[in-house]
Amino acid sequence: MLDNLRRKSLGTPGLDSYAERLDQTILQEFYSVAFRKKIYVSLKELQKDLDEFMSRYNFQRTHQGYKLKEGG
Repeated sequence: MLDNLRRKSLGTPGLDSYAERLDQTILQEFYSVAFRKKIYVSLKELQKDLDEFMSRYNFQRTHQGYKLKEGG
């Protein structure tokens, strides 16, 4: 059932805009780059690289708009 709900929301950002934006970010910033640089021989290897990307994305990169204003 969850898979069915997820498929319905793909391509319709109004239903789940945060998930849709994350999907696009992962596609553009991870998959399109990773598959050009490396040939994955296992899903485990791909998952490891995705986990590392998500860690950098969530905790190390500069977030747009985050603490850019003084005192705000």
